[in-house]
Amino acid sequence: MYPIINKNNPSVLSYQIQLKMKVHFVSLVKEGFLKIIIPLLLLHSLTTVNGQAVNSLIPYASGFDDPVSIANCGDSRLFVVCRAGYVFAIDSAGIVSTVPFLNIDTRVKSNSSEQGLLGLAFHPEYPDSGFFYVNYTGVGDSTHISRFTVSSSNPDEADTLSELKLLTIYQPYANHNGGNLSFGPEGYLYIGLGDGGSSGDPGNRAQNLQEYLGKILRIDIDHGNPYTVPLTNPFYNDPSALGEIWALGLRNPWRFSFDRITGDLWIADVGQNNYEEIDFQPAASPGGENYGWRCYEGNSPYNTTGCGISGLYTFPIHEYSHSLGCSVSGGFVYRGSMFPGLFGRYFFADYCTNRVWTIINTGGSWLIEDFGQFSPNNFSTFGEDAEGELYIAGYSSGIIYRIGDNSSVINIEISINLEGPFSGSQMMTGLNASMNIPLIQPYNTIPWNYQGTESVAFIPNADVVDWVLVELRDATAAAVATAATAVARQAGFLLKDGRIVATDGFSSLQFNNFINHQLFIVIWHRNHLGVMSAIPLVNTGNTYSYDFSTGSGQAHGGVSGHKEIATGIWGMIAGNSDGNNTVNDIDKTAGWNEEAGHSGYEPSDFNLDAEVSNSDKNDFLIPNYSRTSQIPE
Repeated sequence: MYPIINKNNPSVLSYQIQLKMKVHFVSLVKEGFLKIIIPLLLLHSLTTVNGQAVNSLIPYASGFDDPVSIANCGDSRLFVVCRAGYVFAIDSAGIVSTVPFLNIDTRVKSNSSEQGLLGLAFHPEYPDSGFFYVNYTGVGDSTHISRFTVSSSNPDEADTLSELKLLTIYQPYANHNGGNLSFGPEGYLYIGLGDGGSSGDPGNRAQNLQEYLGKILRIDIDHGNPYTVPLTNPFYNDPSALGEIWALGLRNPWRFSFDRITGDLWIADVGQNNYEEIDFQPAASPGGENYGWRCYEGNSPYNTTGCGISGLYTFPIHEYSHSLGCSVSGGFVYRGSMFPGLFGRYFFADYCTNRVWTIINTGGSWLIEDFGQFSPNNFSTFGEDAEGELYIAGYSSGIIYRIGDNSSVINIEISINLEGPFSGSQMMTGLNASMNIPLIQPYNTIPWNYQGTESVAFIPNADVVDWVLVELRDATAAAVATAATAVARQAGFLLKDGRIVATDGFSSLQFNNFINHQLFIVIWHRNHLGVMSAIPLVNTGNTYSYDFSTGSGQAHGGVSGHKEIATGIWGMIAGNSDGNNTVNDIDKTAGWNEEAGHSGYEPSDFNLDAEVSNSDKNDFLIPNYSRTSQIPE
């Protein structure tokens, strides 16, 4: 697996994955606990759509210092926790707030790399309650679980003076603080705590029911002062245990989450020397599971001194060795709607190797799939928005990505006319009849530098007029749909009736479904001014459509880059043979003079009659002189 920089838009990362590894796991019950063995390893070629990888990470927002948690409050915003003590909001357009939603850096101790502001969860009835909860290391080398309230006058800022501490737990070492917070389906707050640190859990705290460390706790924050222990907690009536404990035997649960549909609990627990593990608790569980640490690391014995029989422990549904990574970051089960191919898959990643995997239960067995390797990021956490779409944070890159499955495609249906070829009710050309249209798309040269490799063995449709290059821009408005917002490009054929189709000569263009905002479309032609849609494309189902021909207002910039080429018919302006978006002297000299008299596919053949002659210069270039494309750059 190897990364590829998207040469059409360097700000967008694409990744090509050479092979997808599907590992089929079969469970074997032995000595009363679940063992995982791998009987079969299958390698499958990874198909691509329009030259792009099937799996992708789509940059959504950037500029964060040490992001460690992502949460939503039920509306269109995401909230990113930065370890030093800040929480920033991201709006639905991917714009990061300049003022932190929460700033408690003076209370947060983040001297060690595993200390800091580590977790965030909003009350299930936020914003009505106005409450949210954080997990941070602070005074006294302790973990603090605190409640804050949003400002009464500004929904984009918290009241930093509103802190109410629910729990303070001393940490004997700087590492293994856990830090995750999450509300369960019943409305209780779950708190993840590591074993207290050092190496090998020297205090054996994860197995000690009189210690909070190495556990997941469950408390009721809606009753009591500052909380109560739910009556249904597994150790509520056990005098030898702390009532808050929900599960135990964890080394450093670095992110757990609930499946928003099933209520199942997924836990990623960071390993010691050899194995990282994924633990699973079904929604029907009464709690009390012991996940084995320090007796076991994954499925393997680690330090069994004083431990019970293996049947007392709940073993992971998946482990991976340190040959594949060194520190697991847990995620979520995908329950969004944008990428149906991902539905029901649990995502997790490795901090050290930048790998991402998914798990799904198929016929009673856990299927693990390699989603890809995306360097350099050091993935620290996942997040889920209000609609169930998933995000992942690069700790070192400071980028928040949206997780995408590019095998989910959308159709693009565009109509456009070209000045010169248009005659009467349709465009006409001799290029096809004289077999002068190239079999390989011409846009992999300056100035387009498109990296696509579209080609055909022969022109597939007698109605084909020419090649065009189609570019999609994902932006909140036309004015900000600059080159930096380009998310995809693809070459296709233009037909006599103005439709742009795929290289089979008939089908709609298809693009990967990775839209964050809304789509604007740019059409480039080899000897015409490029145009961009003035408004977003119309979406009907999975089809986006746009017609440039119906008026000057259809192109961004209106008549500056769009022309009425026949009564009531608007089209792209001829004469831009060098592709610099302006009809000027360069087109008249470097272009037309060099190509005059040539036949075939030449940039200065403005009327597409397969010959560069005076009619191109006199009838099209000169009248269009000084016209410019109005495409935002």
